[in-house]
Amino acid sequence: MGLILQSDTFFVASFNNQDDKYDNGGADVSHRGGRPGFVQVEGNDLVIPDFAGNFFFNTLGNFIVYPRAGLLFLDFVSGDIIQVTGTVELLWDTSGEIQSFRGAERAWRLRVVKGIRHRSASPLRWSKFGEPSQNSLLTGTWTEAKKIRASQVQASVWRSFGIARIEQESSTIRSLYLEPVDGDPPLPFQPGQYLTIRLPRLTLGKEKRIPIRTYSLSSAPSDPWYRISVKREAQGLMSTYLHESVEIGHVIEARAPTGSFTLDVMEKRPAVLVAAGVGITPMISMARESITEGIRRRHVRPLTIFHVTRTLVERPFVQELKAMELAGKGAIRYLSIVTQPSTDTEDFHHAGRLTPEGFQRYLPLDDYDFYLCGPTSFMQDTYNILTFKLGVRDEKIFAETFGPASLSRRTEEHTARAEPSAVEPALQASVLFHRSGARQIWTPELGTLLEFAESRGLTPEFGCRSGACGICAVKVLSGKVTHRHAPTFPTKSENVLICCAVPAKCDLELVLDF
Repeated sequence: MGLILQSDTFFVASFNNQDDKYDNGGADVSHRGGRPGFVQVEGNDLVIPDFAGNFFFNTLGNFIVYPRAGLLFLDFVSGDIIQVTGTVELLWDTSGEIQSFRGAERAWRLRVVKGIRHRSASPLRWSKFGEPSQNSLLTGTWTEAKKIRASQVQASVWRSFGIARIEQESSTIRSLYLEPVDGDPPLPFQPGQYLTIRLPRLTLGKEKRIPIRTYSLSSAPSDPWYRISVKREAQGLMSTYLHESVEIGHVIEARAPTGSFTLDVMEKRPAVLVAAGVGITPMISMARESITEGIRRRHVRPLTIFHVTRTLVERPFVQELKAMELAGKGAIRYLSIVTQPSTDTEDFHHAGRLTPEGFQRYLPLDDYDFYLCGPTSFMQDTYNILTFKLGVRDEKIFAETFGPASLSRRTEEHTARAEPSAVEPALQASVLFHRSGARQIWTPELGTLLEFAESRGLTPEFGCRSGACGICAVKVLSGKVTHRHAPTFPTKSENVLICCAVPAKCDLELVLDF
């Protein structure tokens, strides 16, 4: 039992006497590997995650035709061998723990019928082993999967993270590396998503409100930590505190990563990532994950990264981006655009603003997806260049529109999507905040439900105030609401984002679970 639980490798024999036309009679023997703990023992069953392999699917194909297998585990120190045989069940449903198992695309279960251990039977002996393979390091264990699954149940709960490392990326941007205080792995996320954080040490106003902010993750989902990269803003309380006061060992709180601005790294169509300033942070996550998945899946999605900064000293991640360009082996291109360069260096690709001619100069003719992130004016100018000057279709352009940033699109599809709800707002409504017991009369001039609650001395949590982060989500217990502008954050049907919602015409009192 111990050998199986601690094993990082085994061999599996399968059989197919129906379709195999080769001289081996339909037999196949394949290697399986992972980190110690990747084989789970459940009574007489072994549960094995299935990772990306050579894409021949010989073993899985044989299981479908003839669901039996023989497994061989070796102890390379003692020479012991364990052989087990049994029937196989393919686990195509990746919900539950399988979904939380890093790198697993599916799993299979061996119901052991017979097993035997041969003592010192193998002549192969190794007492010292080299570094594990890169592919193995990119996978998980069942213990980690269980912890991730348990954490996902409380994804909306604030979780404590210790600051393990701090790096100054440029004159204005600082990176914080965050590790969970509870020792469990961080929750998985998609490249491009953001993290919502709060600082228990810092409070605002007379009501001692703890400020909440959101920052794009600049780490990859495959990294064992979260990394946020914060630009210091002149009037930014949180960013100033994170630059001046936070030290290694300090604790912050965060909710599970979220956001819809994500990159499918398995897509074969090339993508162009266009960022300005600190807008490069989600692009770093996307590029890092593309390389990681490229190692695992033997395919790196082609990426061209345009990064626009005002000066060289304000330019972050330049060495990391250059390293990724090398690691991508031609699949990733990094182009630095500096609008106000100094005259004593040429460590960039283009001086001035990004223009239609700039795109044409650096991009070969192809069918690209475009991803934009940066200040609102930058994204709008870039969008206009792509659509009106270069003829890029609207559905090929994706933009990070978190917080105050927004993008004015020109198609009927996006115009319709951005229109407020068709439900008519109330002219007057009774609103009960259930937990506090406060009942108040709302009228349109009192603003959104968030503004209304604040004006009545209540302190609901909020982040972006634009319907993008989901922090202000509240359950509607009774009555109806409508939106002054459509939120972009997906919510459950019974919840409402009070930062952009108002009472709707309804005979029932609006009761909110707050």
